[in-house]
Amino acid sequence: MTKTTSLAALIALLAPMTAAPTCSDKEVPIGEADPGSDAQYESWGYCIGMSGYSNCEANQMFGSEDTENCDSNCTCVLPCRSASECPMPDTGTAAPACGHLGNADTDPACILPCGDDEVCPDGMSCQPDLSPEGPICVWHQDGDLNLRCNPDGCEQFTNQADCEAAAESLPDGYELTCAWATELIVPGSSADCTSVHAEKKCVAAQHEPNNDFLCENTAPCGDQPQVVYWQDLGGGDLSLLALDGCALYPYTHTGDYEVCDYGDPVLPQNCACACDEPL
Repeated sequence: MTKTTSLAALIALLAPMTAAPTCSDKEVPIGEADPGSDAQYESWGYCIGMSGYSNCEANQMFGSEDTENCDSNCTCVLPCRSASECPMPDTGTAAPACGHLGNADTDPACILPCGDDEVCPDGMSCQPDLSPEGPICVWHQDGDLNLRCNPDGCEQFTNQADCEAAAESLPDGYELTCAWATELIVPGSSADCTSVHAEKKCVAAQHEPNNDFLCENTAPCGDQPQVVYWQDLGGGDLSLLALDGCALYPYTHTGDYEVCDYGDPVLPQNCACACDEPL
């Protein structure tokens, strides 16, 4: 299902959980520079529709969302009476105009027409069907790079350095991020923590820096705290996922992971096996 937001809608900030937008009509993978973090874009505004992330004045945004495919287009609403009131982008060849967003009945707003092969500012792309004046430049988000819709997106980073670089590339305020983790598969019949699978991997994780519950349940092993999560695989077998620190928990659609309890006794008991595989 595709929907288009109304011009006057004020979209409240939600937990930002997305990847970088497109750059000059070319997809920017997670881990590369995010154009929205540069100060030069603040005059025109930067936003991600599906998460509500923006630096738009009053957080007033307009765009479209394909909720089935997790694609979205977004631009800040800048009211105007003439093109001279609209900011001039620092890059590209698209010239500002005072037009309409959505349909001709809406209040005038600044747009960047791009239907005649104008080049959009860095980080924006030319998209149709958002203005009666024709295609305009917007911030476009591809569903394949959206961690909320594609939590496996972090798995493309196969070493810790790339995983951490991907996390650092996300704009300030993002709560979904990439995190380096240890995964263990421990059979219920194992009496000595012999795992049938041990892997270090980059996973999507929710950032919860003020979650005291997580810090109260850190694994009592090693020099660095880690929170261990368990998932029941059936027959007593457990999947254990250990994340560094105490401010992250794994992000999945199903929410199958639970926090290990390191009380006395440790529950589930196999949670103690995570200490044998330090991060």
